Amino acid sequence: MTLIKEEQWDTPRARDYGTPVTWRFGSAELDERDMRLTVDGTAVPLDRSGYDLLQCLVRRAGEVVPKDELLRVGWPARVVTENSLAKAIGRLRQALDDADGESLRVVHGYGYRLVADVQALPSGAVRTPAAANDPPPPAPAQLRPPASNPPRQRWWTPILIGTILIFAAVGVIHIGSRAPAPANAVPPEATQTAELSSIAVLPFLDLSETQDQTYFSDGLAEQLLDSLARVPQLHVVARTSSFAFRGKDLDIPTIGRKLNAQTLLEGSVRKSADRVRVTVQLIKSVDGYHLWSETFDRPVTELFAMQDEIVRAIVSALRIELLPEQQRDLARHATTNAEAYDEFLLAHQVYKDDETAHRRSIAHFERAVALDANFVDAWFGLADVLGHSGMYADSAAEGLAGKRHALEIIDRVIALAPDRPDAWKMRGVFRAAHWWNWAGAEQDLQRAVALSPPEDEQPLVELGRVRAAQGKLREAIELEQRAGQINLQSGNAWTVMGYHYTALGQFELAREVLAQALRNAPLDEHARYYLGLGELLQGHAAAAVPHFEDSAHVLRLTGMALAHHSLGDVAAADQDLRLLIARYGHILPYQAAEVYAWRGEKDKAFEWLDRAYELHDASFIYYTFDPLLHNLRDDPRYHALLKKLGLPITDT
Repeated sequence: MTLIKEEQWDTPRARDYGTPVTWRFGSAELDERDMRLTVDGTAVPLDRSGYDLLQCLVRRAGEVVPKDELLRVGWPARVVTENSLAKAIGRLRQALDDADGESLRVVHGYGYRLVADVQALPSGAVRTPAAANDPPPPAPAQLRPPASNPPRQRWWTPILIGTILIFAAVGVIHIGSRAPAPANAVPPEATQTAELSSIAVLPFLDLSETQDQTYFSDGLAEQLLDSLARVPQLHVVARTSSFAFRGKDLDIPTIGRKLNAQTLLEGSVRKSADRVRVTVQLIKSVDGYHLWSETFDRPVTELFAMQDEIVRAIVSALRIELLPEQQRDLARHATTNAEAYDEFLLAHQVYKDDETAHRRSIAHFERAVALDANFVDAWFGLADVLGHSGMYADSAAEGLAGKRHALEIIDRVIALAPDRPDAWKMRGVFRAAHWWNWAGAEQDLQRAVALSPPEDEQPLVELGRVRAAQGKLREAIELEQRAGQINLQSGNAWTVMGYHYTALGQFELAREVLAQALRNAPLDEHARYYLGLGELLQGHAAAAVPHFEDSAHVLRLTGMALAHHSLGDVAAADQDLRLLIARYGHILPYQAAEVYAWRGEKDKAFEWLDRAYELHDASFIYYTFDPLLHNLRDDPRYHALLKKLGLPITDT
């Protein structure tokens, strides 16, 4: 783990690069004057660290830039770890549509390299894409150069994915009486009301001068989505599906078809200290024609009234008549306290940053609920952070206390909002992962499935994880197949399915499924880790290393400790294991047990499994089928722990 402090460096942010240049590489342009990235003529937002990293890599295209140098470029004023760099590179790959890392390449043990034909545009050559009279720019070269070793494509890959979807579509397994969302396009003869009744809310653009209000624009879009979802005449696409299209260069008909939505809601937000300006537009997805647009400009203190006004305008534009009780329901807000709302949005934003931000996220959530004790969304977010990974904890005792508190909070959320499916889902996850209450978890997740809209696949994915934990891997995969059919854009369904195929030793299937997961969610560090795990289990440790390097946090160190051991690099393996234990041993001891088991050190493995048991480590959800623990299964201590966890002895 590398820690960088600002005072150690003459930081590149203070360095004068000279006259600003616009760099073109493939379909992307990086404008140093405006600090702006465009891809195919569309502006792609970057945070300051992302911009500085990309600028450095572009200016040194073709060179390998060391990690230490990139860390001081991106975070000169902060103490950060290599995990922050891995996450930032992942976000850059997503922005550049480079999910497979062919252009932004990791160089094992050293750094990253941009592989692209980079050109400095002559002064005045940059043109605004929207200018109607501008001639078209010369066609840029492809961002991804031809690979010397193209990705392996099996002749049966499309058959595999098609077969999975066909089995899921015909209902391999049914949960209650619900069926998957229909995949057919809307018939052209449908009435206008029917055509427009299926709607997807896309992420709103942040047009603030400093472009630091993404947390606010995302939050506003989510609040509008939540309000529209309360209109029974509307079918609203889940947030996980619609927000997956952030930054993707797809036309309106394609997005509508992929989301099975006949109407798309787009918007932008410009927020200053005391005012908010929101522009909203409805677009007919079949042909891209605008149906309605309007701009709302209000003081920040009138934010909630403006939200009500926007929702009513959208409903009116869709020609939907509401009953009086439905009109009242639209005005229901998670909070009416603007300060609490802002704290809530900030908490969400910093939680997505990196592991060092979890404490700050908790502080924002706690301030939100202190300002409004009935703010259900803030309580829910607080439970999520406290019960998720324990990254905020400095000790095992603090981590365990957080998990207990998270369960108490989610019980409170269910009491306040018993019809909220994500609360039942979260409690089901906590009951299984931390408290090994398998029957209670199954009950909660079944309830979440029943309450969720048809397009929300996540309860099925979590139900599959609980089934897998109980040794029912094939049942789990069937559930994940169905989840993948419900939401073809889901990253999580394909990621979990890929790991379960890996555990079954079906490595080719796992590889193709995980590739699909990364196409849907390029930043999914679990999918990259599982790709590396598959290579490792097949004896290809060297091939596993780049995948492990591209994962982050505890997964990265775990994977590297495993791979270095298999490669016979004892010093590097020991160093990785020391770092893993030093950084994560107090909150995630299970991973240290995996490494010791892989090294054949059984006593050490069980010592760390005992620590994991005392801490209620969530990774025990993998225990029955974890391929890294395979050589422990003939030990009586393994079966004794199964019994303590309430899990069956299986042949998986």
